Amino acid sequence: MIPQNTEAEECLLSSFVTAGGENKFDEVATLLEASDFYKVENQIIFKCMRQIVVSGNELDEISLSEELKKDGMLEEVGGIAGMMEHVNKTGLVQVKMCAEIIKEKSNLRQLIKQFRSSVEEMQSEVKDSKAVSSEIESLLLGLNDMSDCDKSVKSALAEIQEEFESMIDGSYEADVVKTHIDHLDIKLHDGGIGMGEVCVIAAPTSCGKSQLALNIASRAVDRQGISAFIFSFEMPQKQVLKRMMHSMSGVNPRNIKAGLITEEEREKVRQSSKAVESMNIFTSHSVRDVEDLMIQARSMVRKHGIKLIIIDYLQLVPWDANKFGKTAGVSDISHKVKQMAIELNVAVILLSQVNRDGARSEGGLEVYHLRDSGDIENDADVIIMMYPEHMDMNKASYKDNVGEYKNMVYKIGKNREGERDLMGNFKFYNQYGRFY
Repeated sequence: MIPQNTEAEECLLSSFVTAGGENKFDEVATLLEASDFYKVENQIIFKCMRQIVVSGNELDEISLSEELKKDGMLEEVGGIAGMMEHVNKTGLVQVKMCAEIIKEKSNLRQLIKQFRSSVEEMQSEVKDSKAVSSEIESLLLGLNDMSDCDKSVKSALAEIQEEFESMIDGSYEADVVKTHIDHLDIKLHDGGIGMGEVCVIAAPTSCGKSQLALNIASRAVDRQGISAFIFSFEMPQKQVLKRMMHSMSGVNPRNIKAGLITEEEREKVRQSSKAVESMNIFTSHSVRDVEDLMIQARSMVRKHGIKLIIIDYLQLVPWDANKFGKTAGVSDISHKVKQMAIELNVAVILLSQVNRDGARSEGGLEVYHLRDSGDIENDADVIIMMYPEHMDMNKASYKDNVGEYKNMVYKIGKNREGERDLMGNFKFYNQYGRFY
């Protein structure tokens, strides 16, 4: 017994070729796809109806038959007589109810197919339990939520009104993740990275972009009480935690190895270890592809209320080389990371490499120096290009009362909600792993 309701399918298709059928089609077009119909003939007819509506033509029996002829699909539905059988149901049709019935049957069929396949894969042990559970979770999250079909703006407008009133009375606090580097936050809209926003930090290799992201994460978690999730594809968890400990303690790790630290510094290291242990920071160091990354992120947001996600770095996220070239693969990842930020309502820091021309450029970095894809610029809300003064780490060395530091220049190449092309300087005390 396969879940199906061909009566609902044909009633719905018939309603589309009546007066005002285009409006009825639009009402359910975001809910249904051709593959949601059980009968192949109904799939073909729905697909042709979509093409007619998209082209702006009137939807009726004549235009439908002509579209089927043009696509060479008229005989596939049984000719004119067969087509009429599928779109000739009369009577009052509740379009929304029919669409929901069709979608529900389609969801059940997808679940049955996936579960059968999963059982076979587990019995033959061609995939491990993690891979099978990931596929099942991906399907479950991908099934349309019927309650989301009515996209009313009333709730959002109510929130905007509340924000407006709180701005007037001085109690407004923006829902952002602050970098806690004052001269950078003041340049960002609302003083930080907003929920649903993607902030790209791009720099040449060995310039400290990973350390900058870890500084932002540890400070935001410590000072704002949020939870953070870090995807690190270059460093194992132990190394990530060591870096955070050293930056928080302010003790040079080389001195620790050499046994050249004082008792006071030892206590600082112990305290920083306890501080990191108490933080709501989680890490992942392996994903199969960007879909797996999104599944892990969704799971962590549900379980731990994650507000900040760091991806270190974009070009190391795997993509399907059989389906995409490198540029197209990176573009696909970039698009999906942006979709993830909006869907989960989290702030995302996405680290990226720059191309060789950018790394050698004496005039500093520009957005077009982002490596592998121009789509990164389109998807990002904020782009921070960072590089050493004179484009040379050796020539960027200075010293103050804290110690030696690298003068790192940064430029906000894109700022969707604020002013762009703003410049600034980080002090990077690389021996401590701290940015100011």
